[in-house]
Amino acid sequence: MKMKNGTIACEFSVRPDFSFVSHVPCEYGGDTVSYAIRQFVKHCGKFQREGAMESWRFRIASGKRAKKSSHTYLAPAVLMELPGEWAAISYNIDAVGVEVWKVELFDRFPYNYR
Repeated sequence: MKMKNGTIACEFSVRPDFSFVSHVPCEYGGDTVSYAIRQFVKHCGKFQREGAMESWRFRIASGKRAKKSSHTYLAPAVLMELPGEWAAISYNIDAVGVEVWKVELFDRFPYNYR
């Protein structure tokens, strides 16, 4: 899937072997969670804008600058139509784009989360 911010674009993907941890009762499989994350990103302009811009910075960077960064995005799980109260999406950004590698569902706000 392409993420765009004006004329800047990058790829968005969920790793096929992404880690899914649920701290709430959840009967969804990995495919359903992956689809929910893709739909959330498709409609979340802030996530697309920030991811595309940082990926673009990595593409034009030279020298010893880091070529990858890791982030965690906390959002209400209801926005992704997932069970629980909060969802934590852990992802990497590099010159190619954004890659999700872990999703966690919580029953309350994770105050001590990273």
